[in-house]
Parts: sequence; structure tokens; C-alpha cells
Amino acid sequence: MPSIQSDPFHIKNTISSFHAARKTDLMKAGHTKLIPPAEAYPSQNMDDFRCGLSFYGARLVGDSEYISIRQTVLRLLTVENGRFVIGHGLDGMIIDNQDRVMSEPSCFCNHGLYNVSKRLPDLPYHELNDDVFLSFDGAARNYYHWLLYAVSKMQIAKRILPDFVKFIIPDAIKSFATRNPAFSQEVFNSSLAVAGLSDRVTPLEDGIYRARRIHYLWHSPTMPELYLNMEAPHRLFDLFDVPHNPELPERFYVGRAMDGSGRITPDEQALIDPILEQEGYTKVFLEGMDFRTQVALFRQATSIIAPHGAGLANLVFSRKGTKLLELNRRLDNQNHLRNCFYLIAANRGIHYKFYNMGGSPITAERFLSALHA
Repeated sequence: MPSIQSDPFHIKNTISSFHAARKTDLMKAGHTKLIPPAEAYPSQNMDDFRCGLSFYGARLVGDSEYISIRQTVLRLLTVENGRFVIGHGLDGMIIDNQDRVMSEPSCFCNHGLYNVSKRLPDLPYHELNDDVFLSFDGAARNYYHWLLYAVSKMQIAKRILPDFVKFIIPDAIKSFATRNPAFSQEVFNSSLAVAGLSDRVTPLEDGIYRARRIHYLWHSPTMPELYLNMEAPHRLFDLFDVPHNPELPERFYVGRAMDGSGRITPDEQALIDPILEQEGYTKVFLEGMDFRTQVALFRQATSIIAPHGAGLANLVFSRKGTKLLELNRRLDNQNHLRNCFYLIAANRGIHYKFYNMGGSPITAERFLSALHA
């Protein structure tokens, strides 16, 4: 078996990409002042939302006048003679030529797989005498991560990297499909096709691969969601060529056909369902919807209600002025709300409100107030 250093499966430590890789600044962009959420009901408690903002280095200024956020810098980083991994829990992990893991692009990897032994799992080893580009991460089976990070960053890379650079993705049949992805094979293939990437990608099976150069995009501040504070991804999503579909509703609620996450309880659903019907909202289920229909649905929407979930990644297709009510709640091990969809909404000029389902038990009166606010 060919080796790098003394043992190709041995990991020394982790290190920041910005210190270990050659880097090129591509753009300094992004909104530094964002409009805060509208109040969903009178005297709404914003504490959990404010706490979530701290992870982005953002804060409410004054009497909720605006949200201040640091400018985002996007960089192209290059590792010479490094390795990358395709494997369950380790998708997208990059290792430099000194056996150190690049910390940023591997941030969604299951570090427990290698943190103790500092050795990678027993995977096939391959030598590639190529330049490659990687944008997928350890959560690539999640629709949010696949569309907003993997597909989006390949679109940007297509415009700046020469044609000989191979865009690596997990093999959708032999590799990706074994991870029980939360979206369909059709969505996987169509997202690449609509983004103009089908003829640029190189699918690879599970394994450890050595490449001459490994390119990837990362940004600072380094919180992953801040990538969507850049203008470039939004401009590219706006170019997706999907026709208008007059059969789709403009006001809808995103249901969850197979939800074991507890994002919304049966009792909560039973309370809001008759109100949704009364107010003229159609319940839709994205799990069985093809990719182009999802794009058209969100692009044509005027008002959206949804529990927090990966399907709201489709907000990148929504128009300025669209109304969104996100039904959010803290995870058991967290003291804050996850504000990633607020960040997308604010950047796109979407009128954003949230209902903290855990902070204030939902009532019909408050839910109606949130719909009409």
C-alpha cells in the first residue's frame, strides 16, 4: 500500500486551514447590518434568539433597530499533496502533507471516529495525480448542507478554477446512498443538473484519496452558516432556470411526513392545522417533491410557515418581500435558537418572524397573531 509519511492512516492533530493551506482572498462581501425579526406577537421574548446570534458574532444594536454582523471574507484554499476522505461520518475531511486535519472543512465530520486512536478507519487507499475541488462535508446527506454548501460552492468554483480541476462528490449510488440520505436520488441528480454541474463532477466511492492539490472554499468568520451572508451564492441561486408552475400554492405550510425530531409535537400540530385551513394555507410535503418543483414552490411563494428543518434551505429561491414564520425551538442540549434560516431570510429581504415553541407554549390566539403580524 502506498504511504504518505510513515502511515497513511495516522492523524497527528487538527489545524486551522488558514494557517496550513495556501490561500487566496476571493471577495469581501456580505451584509453588515441586517433587519431583525418582526415581532410575532406583542412583547415576544427574544432572549433565545439573541443567544443564537452570538454564534455568528452578531448582536442586536440599540432597541432592536438592526443586527450588526461582521463582514464575511471568502477564500480559496489549497493543500499540496494532501488527502481527503469519502466515508460515512468522515465525508470531506482533508488532511495535509504533515498528517494534520484541516479543521474548518471537516467541522461536520464525526471526529470521534479518529480523535481517540488518531487513525482513520480501514478504507481503500487511492493515489490521484490530479487537482481536485471539494465542497461536501460530513453532513452531505442533509439537504441543507448538500444544496447550500456543496452545490453552491461548486458553482462558484466552476467560475474560478480551470477545467482540468476535478469536482469530487460522493458516488450517489455506491457511496452516498448507503448513508440514508434525507433527500431523494432525483433531488441529488437534479440539483447538479439545474446548477449546471452534471458534466463537471467526478463521483468517487468510499476511500482515502491522495491528490496533487486539494482546493476548497472557506470563509471568515468561520461559523459555517455565515457563508450565506455572502451575496455571491444568492446571485447564483437566482439563476436557476426553473419555469413558473401555476398549480403550486403561494401560501403554504411545510409539513413533515416522517418527523421523529420533536420539532413540532402532535398536540401542537393538532392546534395549528384548523387555523392553517381557516387562513387558506396549503400543507405541502417536500420529502416526495422533485427538485425543480421545490425551487418553483419557494420562488413563487408569498407566505411560508414551517417548523425549523432542512427544507427551509429552499429559502434561497424565495423573493424579496416573501413572508416567513418559522416554528423554532431549542434543542435539549442548547440554550439558544438555531438562527441559520433567519440569516438567509435577512440577506434575501424576506419578512421573517419566528415562534419559539419551547419558550412560549403555542396558543390559537398567539398563532393567529403571528400569522397577521
